[in-house]
Amino acid sequence: DIKDLEYSWSLNNGLNFTNFSKEAKIIAHSFNKSGDYTIKMKVMDDDEAEDEISIEITVQNFKPMADAGTDKIAFEDELIMFSAFNTIDTPSDLPRLNYTWDFGDKNIGYGMNVTHSYQAESDNQTYEVEMTVVDDNNDIDSDKITVTIRNKPPVVRISKDLVGSEDSPITLTGIG
Repeated sequence: DIKDLEYSWSLNNGLNFTNFSKEAKIIAHSFNKSGDYTIKMKVMDDDEAEDEISIEITVQNFKPMADAGTDKIAFEDELIMFSAFNTIDTPSDLPRLNYTWDFGDKNIGYGMNVTHSYQAESDNQTYEVEMTVVDDNNDIDSDKITVTIRNKPPVVRISKDLVGSEDSPITLTGIG
């Protein structure tokens, strides 16, 4: 009887079949690694007669989508935070992604979150920062942002409040 059929599946190239059940007629499964897989299904009727079929499937890798964040403006010598937090990939690939940051000044950084500072040669000097992400299948994507570095103005101060007398010189010291 068709209504009494029970099903069993092997989703890992023919090994480890599931237990037979009527509810297993339709299943869903996610593969966390790309590659070719052999899927097998067994069916058994109420007289315990069995049949088996197999198919080959190919699971393709989802290429990462790099996101280096937004353009930045900072002062020279200021520590800048860079983050690839919004980079997209499958949940199984995200923990294994490799991030490389080229800061555009002959310096390199590694990791999802990095910091860097610049020594600008002129005011409003710009640097193109490129973040490259590589997944466990060696699929690559890159994203670029621009960092503008401004000259840090000097800070001027005058020595503490002084009290003087009329017609007497007061010595002031500039600190900057």
